[in-house]
Amino acid sequence: MSDNQKTKSIFLTFLMFTSLCVGLISIPVASAVTTSGTITASETWSGTVNLNGNVTVAEGATLVINGGTRINIPAGDQLIVEGSICAGDITCGAGAPSSQGAPIRFVWADASGSGPGNCAGAPLNNPDPSCGSGIWLDYTVDVQKTKLNYVTLEGTYGIPVQVQNGVYRYGALVLNDASIDARGLDFSDVNTTNILVVGSAAPTISDSTLTLGVDGRNYHGPALEAHNAGKGILGALTIRSTTISGGNSPSAGATCDSGQPGRSAMYFSNSDVDIDFVTVQDNSQGLFFQSSSGRITDSSITVTCNAVDTNSVKTSTNASTAMYIFNNTIETTEGAGITAYDNSVIVANDNTISGAASGSGVGIRDSTAQLHRNVIGPIGGWNGLWIYGESDVVAENNTIQNTAKEAISLGEYHYVDSWSSYKNEPEKSRLYLANNQINNVSGTCNSAMYGQAPEYAFPCPAMQMIMASATIIGNNFSEIAADAFKIKGSIVNIQNNEIDAGGANGEAEAVYMTPFDDNYGTKYGSIGFFSQNQWPSSVTKIYNITESKVIVQSENFPQLDNSSIAESIFLRWNSQTCEENSNACLKVPPTSEMVPKDMPIAMEIKENATTFTFANLNGFNIGDIYMRNQGSEWGVQVEEGELVRYQVKASNSNVAGANVKIRNAFGVQLYNLTTDSFGFTPQITLPTNFHIDHNWNRKWNEPDYTIHPVTGEYTADREDSCNDGVDNDGDGYADEQDSEDCSPGTNTREMSLFIVEASKFDKGRSTHTFTLDGMIDEIIHLDNMAPSVTVDQLNSTSFPKIVQLTGRAWDGFAGDNDGNYFNTANATDAMFGTVDRVEIQPHGSPDWYNAIDTSGANGVITSTNYPFKTWSFEWDMSDQAEQDVTFRIRAYDGLEVSQIATRFFRLNINAPTIFVDSPQDGSQHVNGIVTFEGRAEDDYRNNLDLDRVYIQIEGPGDFSSKVWQEASPSWSYVWNYAGTNLQSGDYTFTIWASDSNFCRGVIDVCVTKVLILTIDNENQAPIVQLDKPRPSQIIYSGEVVALEGVARDNDGSVSRVEFRLFDAATGGEMMNGPSDVTTFSASGVWTQTWDPSRANLANGQFYDIEVRSYDTVDFSEPVMRRIQYIDLGDTDNVPPEFSNPTLWPQTYTIFCDSNSLSDNRCTSVSINLLDFFSDPDGEGENNTHLRWDFNEPLYVDAITINPNSGVAKYNPMDYMESRSPDIADWSLLDVIFIGYDDNDVPVNSPAVDFIVKPISFSVERINDGQVISGNNAMYRGTGLPGSKVEARFADSDFLVNETLVGPDGVWRMEISYTQIGRDGDVNLVFSQDEGSITQQQLASGALAEAGMATWLWIVLIVLVIGLLGGAGAFFFLEFEELDEIEEAVSQQNVSEDPYAWAKAKQVPELPATNTQTLPAQQAPQAFGQAKNVVQQPAAPAQSQHPGWLWDAQSNQWVPDPNYRPPQ
Repeated sequence: MSDNQKTKSIFLTFLMFTSLCVGLISIPVASAVTTSGTITASETWSGTVNLNGNVTVAEGATLVINGGTRINIPAGDQLIVEGSICAGDITCGAGAPSSQGAPIRFVWADASGSGPGNCAGAPLNNPDPSCGSGIWLDYTVDVQKTKLNYVTLEGTYGIPVQVQNGVYRYGALVLNDASIDARGLDFSDVNTTNILVVGSAAPTISDSTLTLGVDGRNYHGPALEAHNAGKGILGALTIRSTTISGGNSPSAGATCDSGQPGRSAMYFSNSDVDIDFVTVQDNSQGLFFQSSSGRITDSSITVTCNAVDTNSVKTSTNASTAMYIFNNTIETTEGAGITAYDNSVIVANDNTISGAASGSGVGIRDSTAQLHRNVIGPIGGWNGLWIYGESDVVAENNTIQNTAKEAISLGEYHYVDSWSSYKNEPEKSRLYLANNQINNVSGTCNSAMYGQAPEYAFPCPAMQMIMASATIIGNNFSEIAADAFKIKGSIVNIQNNEIDAGGANGEAEAVYMTPFDDNYGTKYGSIGFFSQNQWPSSVTKIYNITESKVIVQSENFPQLDNSSIAESIFLRWNSQTCEENSNACLKVPPTSEMVPKDMPIAMEIKENATTFTFANLNGFNIGDIYMRNQGSEWGVQVEEGELVRYQVKASNSNVAGANVKIRNAFGVQLYNLTTDSFGFTPQITLPTNFHIDHNWNRKWNEPDYTIHPVTGEYTADREDSCNDGVDNDGDGYADEQDSEDCSPGTNTREMSLFIVEASKFDKGRSTHTFTLDGMIDEIIHLDNMAPSVTVDQLNSTSFPKIVQLTGRAWDGFAGDNDGNYFNTANATDAMFGTVDRVEIQPHGSPDWYNAIDTSGANGVITSTNYPFKTWSFEWDMSDQAEQDVTFRIRAYDGLEVSQIATRFFRLNINAPTIFVDSPQDGSQHVNGIVTFEGRAEDDYRNNLDLDRVYIQIEGPGDFSSKVWQEASPSWSYVWNYAGTNLQSGDYTFTIWASDSNFCRGVIDVCVTKVLILTIDNENQAPIVQLDKPRPSQIIYSGEVVALEGVARDNDGSVSRVEFRLFDAATGGEMMNGPSDVTTFSASGVWTQTWDPSRANLANGQFYDIEVRSYDTVDFSEPVMRRIQYIDLGDTDNVPPEFSNPTLWPQTYTIFCDSNSLSDNRCTSVSINLLDFFSDPDGEGENNTHLRWDFNEPLYVDAITINPNSGVAKYNPMDYMESRSPDIADWSLLDVIFIGYDDNDVPVNSPAVDFIVKPISFSVERINDGQVISGNNAMYRGTGLPGSKVEARFADSDFLVNETLVGPDGVWRMEISYTQIGRDGDVNLVFSQDEGSITQQQLASGALAEAGMATWLWIVLIVLVIGLLGGAGAFFFLEFEELDEIEEAVSQQNVSEDPYAWAKAKQVPELPATNTQTLPAQQAPQAFGQAKNVVQQPAAPAQSQHPGWLWDAQSNQWVPDPNYRPPQ
């Protein structure tokens, strides 16, 4: 290494070590207090900190505040945290923790007397000088490092925040999507909201004390307010163990009326919340939830007005939409305990609710609620449950007690009262009331709906229902002073209840059921099903029914206490007949859309009668039924019935959840039943006798009647189904016309016919009819319909290794071609059930395997989907040979299997193989077409499964294309890119074959053949050929000229051929030339005709027709054709003609001996012109009236024409030899013969060239070797055609052989060993017509060895190997020394290498071959010396390239075996 390099390395090492040491030095961070501006690093506050402006903790920075610190802040200023704040919590870095006794205090200065503050301008227009003060935690805070532990905020106003467009709220502590933990917060002297949570923040606030704000300008707000807080299932705004009070806020003493409702203690909008162990007290309002969800648990809420208000439902898909209210103690002075309004969804369990001097325990409007195990009451204002609007409520196991009005009001009936603010007619709603305790209802209600003027007072019932649906099961009603149930226009299912009602006034009714008349022409009757209820004896009526439908069964009727006025059943029709007044017709209430749970009877009602059907009533005397009709004989219809129950089975197994519909003879549905876990339906009542006591004499089924002896007619009415005018059994006959049932003189009745339809998905269906004549308790056996299955794959489908099957299965009647149905109801009706599974038996397997249900229906049937609407199955057969395989498919619905579908498939294991025979990789293509040829092979049945051959083409300019050709064992494809804008360049052609499965359109597993071909697509100009008219053709007036030719385009197609006409004399373009050609034959031939008379041509003048073709890109090179126009005038002369143009030669070749001075040294050419020229109207022989001329004057002297014979002859020696000694000047080109008739009208021949070529006598042996038997000497040479060539011995002039020079100037001769007749070297002399002579030497003899001696070859090879070895050693030595070249160059001189040109693989320039011939006059000749001897190439002197010799035989340089380099 040089000294310079060593010095450089030491310096770099030192520099690196110094840098490392500097990097290890830590720089201390300043911890000064920032009193205004931005904190950008870590900063700690302790003791007393006095700020003089806004302070911002920048993102990434940390503010640490130790416990007990007081921060004094100017009025209107704020602390903004974008990074992190650790207040009094040692877990995030505080040195001293804060506590309740030593909190961190933020104290704002008093701004009294100051001018307007930060909020004075628009849009806030709030002049308070303190406005804008507070603490802001931004969404960028580091929640892991941010804690607020026992922090108090004193004297702050609040920071304004826009919570929605144009709406601003204020917060002393603003959490803008800052999900922090805060503990022990306390607020005092705050104008607005203590904590404002916005922007998806999900903080946890615990052990804090919040107080509503106090503001003289009415900007005070809730203690806590949240907008869009929480993150759904990812996190909620959590408040634990916190106390909220009204404090000194005006809201604390506000009333509950709409004039001054006060502020909510906490307000939540579109938020997710979790509230636990919270105390709300000393305030008018409690908690308000607007479009929010979450839970309130284990809390105490004591307020004046509503305690928990929920309004609407949160629509976020990431959060529960319900509000859960669990285990809370709620007491209100005036308002409701819980409200659920306007599409709220609540679940309220285990709460205690009381108070509500002006409200209800739970108010529900247009919402969904579930109430469980709550204790509601005493309620001093209204109801325990007040349900109205379109609501759906479940109430189980609750205690509702001591209510001032009805315990439960279902549907708002006070809309008719002037004092009520609710003016909407009742809407449909539903209640499921089960296993509740309802006690002590004794108040007085007031409404024009039920009471009488002027007070409209009436005793409050336990429940009132108007236009509603209710299931009331298993409840205990006790200490009910008045009616148990007031039911108006409603649908009820009331079973198994214990009712103690009517104890106070003695005039109460257990069930008071009436229609609802909207006074606009529509009347809705009530529908009721009553079973197994226990009624009190203290009522005057058990059932008081008006214009409704009631079924009562299996009940014990007590002996009523006040028997003087008591009537167990009172039935009434108050209106006109339905036929007389359509407004009197009953309709099913709209609440039928919300059918009561477990309601057995169908939603049907007789439009013209109050209907009472009974069965199995104990303590009941039919005479206890009192009826009152007004204007209608059938206005009240009493139907005696029988109990009916079914058990449904399928395959002898009980079917739970089966649907059983029962219809009457007219198809009207009476019951819609569901079986229990043992397959039993509920017991229901079906009528067997109808229209009892329609003459109102309170006598039933009077059998006494008289038949007139003459007419046979009844003389007294008979009161049963044989005298009601109705076809009760559906046989088409009524009363006495039904002789089978109602024969006169018998005490029979028309029996009732009923239709039973039973069904259960996955189990089957059954339909039967029966005539009811007694109690029924029977079994229905369902009939199943076997499922169906289809397979998408047809027979002969081919599979690659894995058989993949898909299809459709259904259980019932099929849908349309896509398996769809008109609607969901249609689909449900068509299905007997759902397919349980689809099974496949693979090829060669005895077992069945399950397919996969890919429908995604999840067991649900819709119009477009159902289980196994689509299914799939895969079976791996990659270890099998290619063959035909069989698969069997079936579906199972849990009861039966479908018919088995059998499929025969083709198993494909191996991909096909491709072979490409042409073109060759790397080849170039320029003609617009590439032809691919090759072979393809496939294993299946001797190539039976071959599909396609694909060629993927990629090239310049992102060119990509894929083409294909039907595959066969031998295939070919022609890719034609001619006429496209394809860029020229190298293109990659990836070629593969496909079969039914493998590599269809993609390479997949196939082995490809890749070719890189050079494509030249530079547009090649088209070409055009003009065959007619021929050059110099004469065009005569009056004739139409035919133009013919060929136009082609090697890389596309010719679109047109254009013509232009020029005056040959002036060069100007003329009008009315030939028209363009646009139609071509397949070979490119085109034709056109032209009338020259339109072009105004001059007689005798020459014109040029230019022709060119066009391929939409380029024009061809133009072809010019000169013509002459002859105007024949008005004579009758027929112009002469030129015939047989195809026989007219285009070229004649004449040879002249370049070494001869003889007059006969040239050949000559003769043409009989009369074989081509003729004059149709000439007299006598053509030679007598045709004269001749040429297109050039020179030709007149050079070519002779015999006027008698018409033979033209050209011999260069006649004239041209005298003009120039150079034979090359003797050729005559474009010679045109012109023939004139007697009127001097010409006709031209096509042009002909007379080419004169010099030729000299030459001799060349064209084979090697000694002349022996079987190896003749072969000679070839040139000479004057027709001349004789002789070969003689040079030493004896003996003729060895002879031949003639052919017409092409070439001669050939063989000389055999026999002709030579001797051995040894022989000199031969060759001569032409005893003139030109040349000499040749050859060896002759049968015993002579041919070729170089073997020992000489061995020596030569050894020398070559030695020479090459020396050269290789030289090179290796040179390369070994490359590392020392730099120093060696400066120290040594390299000797010149005599082999350098050979090592560089340079071919030496050969000396020019001496082939010149000396003229005869320059070299005297002696006999035996050949004239113009053809010499062999001369080797250059050895001094030019030492060590190399020129080998004349191989015509190349070879090493000199005798060479020794100079020392």
